[in-house]
Amino acid sequence: MSESMVRLVLGNIMKPIKETIVNPNKIDEEVRFVADQLRMIRAFLKDVERQETTSYVTQELVQRLKDLTYVMDDVIDEYYIESHQLKGLSNYKPMSIMFRRRFAGKLEEIRRRLELFSNETTMVRYVTVPDEIIELRQSSLIISQDRVLYGRDRDKKQIMEFLLSQARDSDYLSIYPVVGLAGVGKTRLAQVVFNDVRVRSHFNMQIWVRVTQDFDMRRLLYSILHCITSEKCNGLEFDQLVRKLRELLQSKRFFLVLDDMWKTSITFIGALKNVLTCGSKGACILVTSRDKDVATMMGTCPAHHLSRLSDADCWLLFKEHAFEPDTQSLGKQECTIFKEANMTCLLRSTHYIGFGCGRLSFHDEDFQQVESLRTLYQFEFPSENMISEGYFPANRSLRVLSTNNINFSLLKNLSHLRYLKLYGFEIKRFPDSIYSLRKLEFFKLKNFPKLTCLPKHMTRLQNIRHLDIEDCDSLSGLFPNVGKLCRLRTLSVFFATLGACNSLTELQDLKLRGKLQIKGLENVSSIEAAKKANLMGKEDLLELCLSWDNSGITKPNANGVQQILEGLKPNSNLKALRINGYNGLGFPSWMGIMGDNVVLNNLVVLELTNCQNCTQLPPLGKLPALKKIVIYEMHEVKFIDDDEYYNGVAFPSLEELKLRGLPKLERLLKREREEMFPRLSDMIILDCSNLELSSLPSLK
Repeated sequence: MSESMVRLVLGNIMKPIKETIVNPNKIDEEVRFVADQLRMIRAFLKDVERQETTSYVTQELVQRLKDLTYVMDDVIDEYYIESHQLKGLSNYKPMSIMFRRRFAGKLEEIRRRLELFSNETTMVRYVTVPDEIIELRQSSLIISQDRVLYGRDRDKKQIMEFLLSQARDSDYLSIYPVVGLAGVGKTRLAQVVFNDVRVRSHFNMQIWVRVTQDFDMRRLLYSILHCITSEKCNGLEFDQLVRKLRELLQSKRFFLVLDDMWKTSITFIGALKNVLTCGSKGACILVTSRDKDVATMMGTCPAHHLSRLSDADCWLLFKEHAFEPDTQSLGKQECTIFKEANMTCLLRSTHYIGFGCGRLSFHDEDFQQVESLRTLYQFEFPSENMISEGYFPANRSLRVLSTNNINFSLLKNLSHLRYLKLYGFEIKRFPDSIYSLRKLEFFKLKNFPKLTCLPKHMTRLQNIRHLDIEDCDSLSGLFPNVGKLCRLRTLSVFFATLGACNSLTELQDLKLRGKLQIKGLENVSSIEAAKKANLMGKEDLLELCLSWDNSGITKPNANGVQQILEGLKPNSNLKALRINGYNGLGFPSWMGIMGDNVVLNNLVVLELTNCQNCTQLPPLGKLPALKKIVIYEMHEVKFIDDDEYYNGVAFPSLEELKLRGLPKLERLLKREREEMFPRLSDMIILDCSNLELSSLPSLK
């Protein structure tokens, strides 16, 4: 993004700010105005992140503007939370008047700060540099050779092998593409390769060009030519540029780096390769890009995908940039983002802290310095040093919290929280302090082995969109009226219990997607009750697990159980179906053929476990997309598919088959034929003593 464009956009965003003054009697209108400004600024910041800003002044302004968006978001959030609590009060009640005046002051402060930005953006014009000069400067910008490359030895070795050996005797131009996310180190790796003494001695011409996002073929060729000759060629026409460049590259074993090619260059790739195909044997191009399509189209070999660095390598890289040599050991003790970290020296403007699986040593006063923190992720506190109340009053702005240890009474301070992940707790009952999190959208509990119940009034949290419960083995129910969470989109598990408040009717109107496990189906009494779950209407539900617990004294009637499963018919978009503890004699019609239609025509994975009364499986061989079958502990089944009349290819897509505990299984198909299991490559069979196997040539 050019600096003039940054200045123009910033100026337009700030322009309306100076034209109005906050009126306490029109506080709703004022909040909406600031919210509109916030949306505009965020859109602008997204554009900046996608593009490159070369001015340090602009970068500083953008960073400060980003910090201010957090403040704006906090004020707007706080307004809606408190106004909801005061709902129903007259505008003339003392609490309402104080509330409006207080927020008028906060909004006035935001306006003042935005106006400062409006004035400061004028500074940008005095430090801008013409784009052409910037491009040429970047084209020759090669990093110091004494810098160490961390965690990329294997990547460098592969690239060097290609340049010095594989492409050495090639009669054609060799192009090696390196692809990876922004900031992963593509340019740094290319620079180290470029500066390697073996590369310098192998090639008789080296060229480095940084490609701009607004791709221009003429400008790129001009940059390459300028790097070779150091001459200005502004007056040359395009054909003259091409001719002169080809003359210079002719009979040269050149090495060209095209750094950071964007998708905007795709339509020119063919023409660019034609222009550059003029060197001698062994000429090479190294391309770096964030875009896989660019890498595929540009490369003459498979793309080299650059993965992220390990935590250890990240620390080595971080300390080199952040600290002088004599302070690096101290810096490691005080770093906020890696394992074995201390919490001192946290910057007040820190927005994100993530810790992997490390243990921490800290003091609460260290946390209080981080007033604008938004994300505290994978934060593992030693149990003897549980975080105390001193931290959270200074960090009410927290949006994301993932931790293994916290005083639950402190949740009341986190009214802005959107994401809460808690794991590894030994509590039996989840505390009611969760009700304070009115803005919570994502709630995950993992590894709560003793948890037996959730708070009863979870439906107060109407913004909940994702409820994920994992490894909570003592939990036997959710909370009443789950169906009233109208925004809920993912629900990992639902417990069907006796009584109306947790019947399958609760699922009826929920627009669930992703994965759903329904436990406690032994408590469902009829097909009508099962149909109320409305699984057929959940088009975005891709994985379904249905589970019966048969440990009780009374065993469900086999025919009744089959009818219940009949009523749990899912949508045809389902990709994975898992059934556990089902004691019916057979399976419902929707698992096979209904008329001429295969209901589960998109099913990829089928797992059936502990269905011990079942004597016959549905015609699974007709499921066109089925790739994996797992069947455990089905003691009465004789055939995986006993359809004697089907003449088509049986199990056309099946790749993996696992069978265990089927003592009466005789054959895979009742009528075996040549066209069966054409893609089966992996098969595991245990405790199937009567099974006779035919030849399956596709097996590994």
